[in-house]
Amino acid sequence: MFMLLRVRSLNDSVKMLHRNSNRHGEDEGMQPITRVWSSGFFTYRVAGPNEYLVRSGLFVKSTKRGGLEAGKKFLQKPFQTKACMNLNPVNYHLNINAMSAEMVPFTLPVVFTIVTEPSGDGGPVYPSALRNTSHSACPVPPSTDMDAFLTCATQLTGRTPSQIKSVIEGLVQGEARVYSSTLTIREMFTDRKSFKNKVVCKVQEDMNKFGLYIYNANIAEMHDMDENNKYFTNLKQQALEGANTHGDAHPGDMRMLTAPIEIDEISQGNKHNQDITISASQGEVRVSTAQIETDVVTQENKRRQDTAKSRTELAVITAQCKQQEDLARLEAGQTLAARQAALQMNLNKAMALQERERLRMVALAKAEVDAEARIAQAQGEAEAQNRLADASLYAELKRAEGIKAVSEANAAGLAYIVNAAGGNPDLVKFHLANEKGLFETLAIQTASAVQGLFPKINIWNTGAGGGAADANAMAPIRNLFTSLPPMLEALQQQTNVQLPAWLPQNGPSPAVASTSK
Repeated sequence: MFMLLRVRSLNDSVKMLHRNSNRHGEDEGMQPITRVWSSGFFTYRVAGPNEYLVRSGLFVKSTKRGGLEAGKKFLQKPFQTKACMNLNPVNYHLNINAMSAEMVPFTLPVVFTIVTEPSGDGGPVYPSALRNTSHSACPVPPSTDMDAFLTCATQLTGRTPSQIKSVIEGLVQGEARVYSSTLTIREMFTDRKSFKNKVVCKVQEDMNKFGLYIYNANIAEMHDMDENNKYFTNLKQQALEGANTHGDAHPGDMRMLTAPIEIDEISQGNKHNQDITISASQGEVRVSTAQIETDVVTQENKRRQDTAKSRTELAVITAQCKQQEDLARLEAGQTLAARQAALQMNLNKAMALQERERLRMVALAKAEVDAEARIAQAQGEAEAQNRLADASLYAELKRAEGIKAVSEANAAGLAYIVNAAGGNPDLVKFHLANEKGLFETLAIQTASAVQGLFPKINIWNTGAGGGAADANAMAPIRNLFTSLPPMLEALQQQTNVQLPAWLPQNGPSPAVASTSK
């Protein structure tokens, strides 16, 4: 795709430039403006008489200077940026607070005129008459130093005037203070030109890093920094008093020098008057000299008194300041100690809280672990108890099943025995007792019980005597056993107590009756 550039006639261009210049002059107070002609994506820019253009971006020729190119006119292409540098000198009024080698603080007013110096392609240069005139000791870079101008464009483009002033003020104050601290006040006054050149030269060394040049430098009269410092005021008063004293002594000296001439002109005939005149003149000279010496001594004594008084006041003020300084230092130390103690207390509290939280977390973790262990142990024991209970239940069930089986077998056997006995319970009991060896056991136990006993049975019979009585000797025993069943039957009827079947009954048992039948 080709772009067509619209070319205007010279008259149209001049008219447009005139309109732009008038409009810009109304808006900005007739400041120089960069002329701009635009066509499509291309813009043709021309700098004013006191301006210089700097561009960077795509298609820039110079790559050795940080990708910048300077000139009075450019055809700005796409993807390029431009900046306009103003070449007007700028005056910077600075009040530098410095201190001499005698530790005397003072204020040094200076005025620096600073410019930028482009070169090549019609860039402004310094006339040879202006070079090295104000500060010959400081070398000025040649006008062909385009790198310095591009350095200035790189360092200062985009900064506000206040920011640039701050940079320059920092450079000037730093070098001036350092150099002033190596000289005394009298050395600065004795050779002020050399002092100015040295300061400018040292400042210029730092200015070269920013591509700036000192066009001119003026150093005004030094004066006291504040009201408390009266060094220059005292020097001025001493100089005025010395001049006044010298002026008072001068007429007496002239009169003493012209006295011999007047004496020679006196006639020889008036020699006596001449001696009187000479004596009077000499007396006046002596009186004037004595008066002058007295005034000088008086002034010197007064000055010494003022000096002593000033030193005394200075000593008092110094002592007070020292006392206040010591008190302030002590208070600061106590405040610092109190602050440190408070911070240490807060730190100890924080550490105590942290330690308590740590112990709490440790105890909590231990308690949680113990609880989990106990829960696991309880669960294990519960599971074991469940397993044991299940095992015991299973064992009891099996035992019950065995007992049940044995009981069922015994019941079946007992039923068989009952059926075999014909349903006679006494016979069944007798059979079971005999099978289990009950009678043998009773016999053995009875024999064991009566073993070693010697029973004595006495029978008294009060009945009829004779053989019949002897024949019935066993009758009481028979009668006892005969009366026992009715007695047991009466006991059973009265108390409702079921007597064992094996005891003798009153009358024959149903089994015996059935058998007899």
